[in-house]
Amino acid sequence: GGSNWSSQNSGTSNFLINVDFVDANTGWAAGKNGTLLHTIDGGLNWTPQILLRTGIP
Repeated sequence: GGSNWSSQNSGTSNFLINVDFVDANTGWAAGKNGTLLHTIDGGLNWTPQILLRTGIP
């Protein structure tokens, strides 16, 4: 996977560090300031995830 990528709007202004997909539709993006996003439609829409604890290195 990953041979074709296209830019998508994540809905956050935080810098994203890592994006990982487990299949063609389901993925996660992690970024600065505790940003964690989840998609179930191949990255067309991203949902912010609530972290229970901040300040984790």
